[in-house]
Amino acid sequence: MKKLFIFILALSLVLFSATAAETDTTASEYVPARENLYGLYQDFGPHSSQITVTIPDGSELDFESFFSGGQMQSLEVEIEKDDGTECEVIFDKDKKIVRAEYETDDGEIYFDGTGWYDENGTPVSGPDLSFMRQYLDYQAIDGEWYHNNTMSLLGLSLRDMYPNLTNKWYQVVPVDLTQDGVFRFSTVASNEYYLGSCIVTIQDGTVTTDYTIPSGCVDPISNCLMWFTDIGDITAEFLENPVGSYEFGQPVSIEDDLKGQDIALLFICNRITYRVPITDTYMMPLPLSRTNVGVQKLLAGYEALLEKMSQQQ
Repeated sequence: MKKLFIFILALSLVLFSATAAETDTTASEYVPARENLYGLYQDFGPHSSQITVTIPDGSELDFESFFSGGQMQSLEVEIEKDDGTECEVIFDKDKKIVRAEYETDDGEIYFDGTGWYDENGTPVSGPDLSFMRQYLDYQAIDGEWYHNNTMSLLGLSLRDMYPNLTNKWYQVVPVDLTQDGVFRFSTVASNEYYLGSCIVTIQDGTVTTDYTIPSGCVDPISNCLMWFTDIGDITAEFLENPVGSYEFGQPVSIEDDLKGQDIALLFICNRITYRVPITDTYMMPLPLSRTNVGVQKLLAGYEALLEKMSQQQ
């Protein structure tokens, strides 16, 4: 009986230790910050999007959303009923009705947020517009999903520079480690869209790497972070199945881990699932164009750093 008790106690301790270890691993998983400040259309001025939806009674709803600063400022909803009446309502960002038009066989009347008027500006009675609120739920969208896709840096293409190493669109960015500060680099999903950013913090002889993703339909799956002190350290075997040696959010010693180099190559190959549009308010990621003048200038700067890196002792 005593031996059985000792066996059960030992087994319990083993199971407890395994559970504790598993819990610690889960708790230490890196969680990227969410922000909608980088690589989205909000950086490029006001815009609008349109969608048409058929509702159960067979009527068609036309939606047009107007955006500024990355947020929906107003939503226009238009419907034509079977009896021939047409109603067009504009909601502000707080879903308050600010303007409307209502048309029947008798003519058209207008709502300015306070009252109804006919075409001559004469006050008239009009319909209760609360019935239009029921249609707001039909604005939901499916979009296009990209499952388990890569999220990498916008940088120098290894495929272009070293075609014998890889045919994948992996990229590296040379980083000057001699200047303390916080530096932000663009990240790209599926080699197609700007999506989020990579933040490098250099301070007191260490470098810490973080990344951000937009709020909305973007889910991180796995992370891969690597630093290289020589371009020759990047092998075909590594690029076939990249596995990082460093952790996001954890400081790396420039002297001990990066050989005290002034310049090192940053490589990330995270996996994410995301939807386009990113949010239900039609926030869109900016398509990547490597022929863009700004991108060309950025890459030229990276090429100069890479050349300088090749001269390091």
